[in-house]
Amino acid sequence: EGDKMYFIYKIENLINHKTYIGSVTSHEDLQQGGMTLQNARLESRAGYEYPLYRAIRKYGIENFDFQILIKDIQTPEERYKLEHDAIIEYNSLTS
Repeated sequence: EGDKMYFIYKIENLINHKTYIGSVTSHEDLQQGGMTLQNARLESRAGYEYPLYRAIRKYGIENFDFQILIKDIQTPEERYKLEHDAIIEYNSLTS
């Protein structure tokens, strides 16, 4: 686990400026984080009814911005603290 890196990302609705903060555990997962936007349309996907996915379907994928906030976080503890801090900073929606 020592070589695992964590990343914090933000998805923002460009119309109403609601944000979603998430974290992932590797570069491959980070690309999957970007895929969150694509996954919103897949009914077979777990979480199809998540508020974030519903909003993406309602407003259209082109009205959402995906951005990496923090890269190369070393420990799970730091990951959760920084994710929590970002949720507060951006007044984010939870899952």
